[in-house]
Amino acid sequence: MRPYWRVCAERSDPLIPASQKRCPLATIDLGAHSCRLLIAEYVPGSEKPVILEELSVSIPLGADVFRHGAISDTAIRMLCNIFSNFRNKLNEYGIRHYRAIATSAVREAANAPVLLERIRHATGITVTLFEGTDEARLNYLTLANVLPAKLEFHRKSSLIADIGTGACQISAYKDGAFCFTETIKLGTLRVLEQIPGIISAEGIWKYLTPVIDKAFTELRQIASNIRSRNLFAMGGSVRALLYLFGSPDSREEVRKVRRKDFEEKMISLRSMSLENLSDTYNIPADLAETVIPCAIIIDNLFRITGATTLIVPTVTMKQGLLLDFMRELLKKNDAFTRQIEEMVRMTAEKYRAGNDFTRRTALFAEKLFCQLQQLHGCSLRESLLLRIAAHLHKTGLFINNQSYHIHSGYIIRSTEIPGISQQERQIAALTARYHRRQTPDLHPQDMEHLPADARSSVLKLSALLRIACALAESCRSVTQFQIRIEPERVVLVPSPELQLTGLAIPEQDVAYFRRVFAMPLLVK
Repeated sequence: MRPYWRVCAERSDPLIPASQKRCPLATIDLGAHSCRLLIAEYVPGSEKPVILEELSVSIPLGADVFRHGAISDTAIRMLCNIFSNFRNKLNEYGIRHYRAIATSAVREAANAPVLLERIRHATGITVTLFEGTDEARLNYLTLANVLPAKLEFHRKSSLIADIGTGACQISAYKDGAFCFTETIKLGTLRVLEQIPGIISAEGIWKYLTPVIDKAFTELRQIASNIRSRNLFAMGGSVRALLYLFGSPDSREEVRKVRRKDFEEKMISLRSMSLENLSDTYNIPADLAETVIPCAIIIDNLFRITGATTLIVPTVTMKQGLLLDFMRELLKKNDAFTRQIEEMVRMTAEKYRAGNDFTRRTALFAEKLFCQLQQLHGCSLRESLLLRIAAHLHKTGLFINNQSYHIHSGYIIRSTEIPGISQQERQIAALTARYHRRQTPDLHPQDMEHLPADARSSVLKLSALLRIACALAESCRSVTQFQIRIEPERVVLVPSPELQLTGLAIPEQDVAYFRRVFAMPLLVK
């Protein structure tokens, strides 16, 4: 049967009208060692925006955080000045649509809220923290966009490593389906900060190899069943490493290195000083020192996966971020949704809740969502959260059958799902938690930390999930009932064969539906 979520239409209009001739966009990426601004222009009919200007300012943010756990006052003032200049650039181009993110160094800083508030107050630019799961999603979409079809990336098992300066984001896919993602707090600059004093390149190898090997021990256990011919690696340090295998062609979107060639090059690399490495391969001095820890990390990943080929996209994170931002503004479908669904199904199986009942509940919830769209007015994104809650609302039984709905909510809140924000996870968790017994409107303290629109989503989605659970008890298929919105009521019409056995919905769920939507629900 074709899933209903595939045929539901997004009702809200794109932020960039298709009729508009041109529209400038911008992304800002605040990393561990630099802050980058990318300005581009959307051209109707084009798959990719036209790059207008790029700015990059070095700032040793990671050194503060990795050593002291916080961003220094000096660095905060510097960043406010940098963002003020970026704001001037946005104004110069007349940019209204932008996305600004901060990655591992900022999200690990104890005073991150202070930095983000100071930037917002000084410049009006809102910077959001980019979680590890956000990076995992963006990495997948970037690779899916640039890899040739012959690699069958969507079908084959693979390991994707985003090797940053502050952390590594490792994601695994088995037969093209998402398995897990792990953030390893070990980046190419972070490990260098651990080296005592100034030592030779050979000393760096000897000091860092056991440190990095130990950091990847846990990943070896988690990824023991992930075997892949290709190892996909991303990040500035990885692209710097490619200089050892020849100067890049600006027209290449993907570069390949055989494992055999990689291992041979690493042997010769051990005898080179950092200065010699920089001069011989024309690598900037600040990137040359990151090549060694990057090579050790990739060597670990080769051993974990058994891969024979290293594949590196030449596209940068800021370019991938820009493409995803444009997709969001145009309200285009998110290609990662399939992977979110896959992980949710795997989570249901993990907690022994992936059965026919929960699958039916998810289908019925989606049918209710689609056919009652004009009543609830929720977005397509909220439809995804409803499906997550429907698939996982019984997972709490794995812990205890007493008050299992509370345990289900805890499991959803505690499960990182790439592409789903912490607030969205909370909405899904509360929707599942209130699929039975008491209702969320009677427990406002559970939602007091959520904004008003998120609280409204919980009320609406939990009302729909309650009806879907009741339907799943009586029906075997979405074809066994029809939904009709009349001027003063919503009517559920059972099929003739279902009328023989009856369709019963608990009175408290019908009453809650009426309180949320101000419309009575009637079974005819």
